[in-house]
Amino acid sequence: MPDNFFRGDELRDAILQVEPQLKDKIDRFGISPGGASRYLIGPYRHYRTEEDLLVFDQCATDRRVPAARYYECFVFDEDDADPSGGVPRAERKMRPRAIAKHR
Repeated sequence: MPDNFFRGDELRDAILQVEPQLKDKIDRFGISPGGASRYLIGPYRHYRTEEDLLVFDQCATDRRVPAARYYECFVFDEDDADPSGGVPRAERKMRPRAIAKHR
């Protein structure tokens, strides 16, 4: 999105909602002091094979995931990725025991 699309601190405030530890470390466009880095808003999941995407289908069809969390099955935090492929946000919010049994 072009920078001029955002008014005031809308973008910074949205970033801080998901990454509060960046408070006072980014400007209104998500740029660090000095401009060395910028907060990445990456809307796509990185994958190498189609099997890497099965985790989304498994979550979306898991009857233990409450209907209110359905769309969270498609939210994947890349920073939380583990060697086994990670877990969508909806499943991370479930009890750890349930996740372990599901995998």
